[in-house]
Amino acid sequence: IDRFLADQPNARQTGFSIYWGLYAIALLAVGFRRRSAMVRYVGLALLTLTVGKVLVMDLAQVRTVYRVISFLGVGLLLVATSVAYSKLAPKLLGGNESTDSEEETRPQGAGGEGSG
Repeated sequence: IDRFLADQPNARQTGFSIYWGLYAIALLAVGFRRRSAMVRYVGLALLTLTVGKVLVMDLAQVRTVYRVISFLGVGLLLVATSVAYSKLAPKLLGGNESTDSEEETRPQGAGGEGSG
């Protein structure tokens, strides 16, 4: 990426952001494929950190007009990601999801229909 952005002052930081974003998307895909909530959450966390880095560090030295356009683009990307995640998750997981922990049990007498 440094070759393509050699004339830009923040080329290396932009390259890191692109690589992190691609890795986060790959983690999300693997998490859905393996039906692993933990891998999906790590992917979402990395995507969140990447978006934060782009907004705070990468856009710090960009002119105002481009910064506004970038904020709008990132906002639309986040909304699209949220909608896609909420629509695709039930279809891709089909109710068979690994919770990655063995101790998620609900107490029998707490808040059930027979209590009270």
